[in-house]
Amino acid sequence: MATPMTGNNGYKLPPPASYNVNDGNVQGFLTQAKAYLRFYARQINTKPDKVLCVARFLKGDALEWFEPTMRNYLDKNKEERENETNNVFQSYHHFERKLRATFGNPDEARSAERRLMTLRQRGSASKYAAEFKQIASRTDWTDKDALMAQFYTGIRDDIKDEVSRLSDPTN
Repeated sequence: MATPMTGNNGYKLPPPASYNVNDGNVQGFLTQAKAYLRFYARQINTKPDKVLCVARFLKGDALEWFEPTMRNYLDKNKEERENETNNVFQSYHHFERKLRATFGNPDEARSAERRLMTLRQRGSASKYAAEFKQIASRTDWTDKDALMAQFYTGIRDDIKDEVSRLSDPTN
């Protein structure tokens, strides 16, 4: 068994959770993978090593999708490989784009926008705020006033009444 790597500061960072298509969150996986690669930047410092490292965490359908490309890279020299294999292993960003294009939501921003428009507070205000912020981060909305208006729309009526009462200067 290989000895776990140690980061620049002597700490050991656990690897990202394996990605399986059924998990559905390719962007979350890629964000964790990017943090892992940054933490171990001295040890995993070439583009091919970054791709190989992250590909190691693919499972199920995601692994079946990428395994032929990985095998082509590992078994053949550069001149014998398919062009797409060389492209993927010479650019980690190219690998990310392919993974996202294959398994990600092609319309993530619009899907998040629809979820935001239908989100309603059911539990605590803090839970609603956290969920709203998480969904809003996946939209293209940049207008703070529009976000605040949508946030207010989803708040329970009793909370709206309390906010209105507290902001009324005659009370």
